[in-house]
Amino acid sequence: MPISVTAQQLLSAIERRLAEISQIQHALAVERAHLQQHTGPLRLGVLSPEAVLVHLTAHGVRLAGIQVNPRKERRARVALPRAGVEYRGRSSARQPAWIDGSRVPADPS
Repeated sequence: MPISVTAQQLLSAIERRLAEISQIQHALAVERAHLQQHTGPLRLGVLSPEAVLVHLTAHGVRLAGIQVNPRKERRARVALPRAGVEYRGRSSARQPAWIDGSRVPADPS
């Protein structure tokens, strides 16, 4: 059974396969970077496992044995206080309310 293939055909097939391997290696390098990015904060306890899983899922990284349940009941969000002064109206007679809820005493003059 003679093999009739030209050098040009063989070179093009090798180049196509090398291009495929290059694309796979790039995808794996990107996935590795995403995984390494989250290992430190997860080990230190800075990020919760749920937050890391959400970030990895958003980047398209899937881990074997871990399933994401998007319908899981979410915690209620806590309103964060605003920094600085909050005015409760346009009237200049009103006093500003500070973050801790205290009010500035009225100027006696």
